Amino acid sequence: MEWNRNTDRDSSEKETLLLAEAMPKIDLHCHLDGSIEPFLIREKMEKLGMKMTAEEVMQRVGVDDSCRSLAEYLEKFDLPIRCIQDADFLNEAAYYLGRHAHAENVVYLEVRYAPQICLTRGMTLHDSISSVIDGLERAHRQYGIGYGVICCAMRHLPMEQNRQMLEEGSRWLGNGVVACDLAGDENAFPNAMFGEYFDCCREAGMPMTIHAGETGSRENVRYAVEHGARRIGHGIAMSGDEELMRLCADQKIGVEMCPTSNFQTKACTLWEEYPLKEFMAHHIPVSINTDNRTCSSTDSTREFKKCVEHLKLNKEDLKQIYLNSVEMSFASEEQKFMLRHSWV
Repeated sequence: MEWNRNTDRDSSEKETLLLAEAMPKIDLHCHLDGSIEPFLIREKMEKLGMKMTAEEVMQRVGVDDSCRSLAEYLEKFDLPIRCIQDADFLNEAAYYLGRHAHAENVVYLEVRYAPQICLTRGMTLHDSISSVIDGLERAHRQYGIGYGVICCAMRHLPMEQNRQMLEEGSRWLGNGVVACDLAGDENAFPNAMFGEYFDCCREAGMPMTIHAGETGSRENVRYAVEHGARRIGHGIAMSGDEELMRLCADQKIGVEMCPTSNFQTKACTLWEEYPLKEFMAHHIPVSINTDNRTCSSTDSTREFKKCVEHLKLNKEDLKQIYLNSVEMSFASEEQKFMLRHSWV
């Protein structure tokens, strides 16, 4: 009898893993600069006078288990940021991201990046944003993948640069841009330092998803929610805080979980402590996302499969997470209607 129970359990997990491959997926937390195809980086660096093999590219941008913190993880972005300083490259990077995501049955993708870090070679904010939108639109026309662009403020930049980004990004709201974000080293620059930024987002009418709780601070999550964030990026530190979890559940604050990068940055170290199911049990709408596909050597299918294997998610869990992702997306109501009916 024990053998039969184990066999049934193994069979059920295999079926769920197959569903994780076949199901439509939504990726709401995906950084463009951390998800550039390695061959594009190699070609760009050769044009800039630095020949690199594919292995050398991945040594420079890839993160492994030896990573000790978010700050160390962010060091891997030096090479990608050097590449995204021209409009043509941004266009290609966005297009190939959409193409790659479509290949694993991602039906809707929200791509975030900081337009203001792309301007060292004379590109304007307008050109930066329009290039990313054009690249994703090409992928949409060719493959049908839905998309939205999230413009990130960077914690280490002066407020004036972030304000200029918001002003330009708000002009594209509803025409490719769907929201804004605050990203970077959360420990060095906590959310409480950015009250003016949150005020500017609300004044500009920009929906907010904010990185918070990735490095152990529950107060960063609380501050973001209390200042208007509709979604939280990562949110790991919220685990165990009944009051804060209740606040997020009551306000239907979505939490964008990114398992692979959460372990790489040491936001979490044991699967037994990974709070995805805890958040679900508290009725917080969670999604499963990639964060940085190239830097973390992952994709949406891998993220879902890891959660099935380690957290024992079942078919109903996968369906619930998909529907959560639809509702917490910044997609239009028309897009959401179509996405709801994409579930197989």
